[in-house]
Amino acid sequence: MRLIRNFITFGRQRQALL
Repeated sequence: MRLIRNFITFGRQRQALL
């Protein structure tokens, strides 16, 4: 379980929405 990797991916997708 790589929570860090998931967090980074989520943050990147969130930025794209912004």
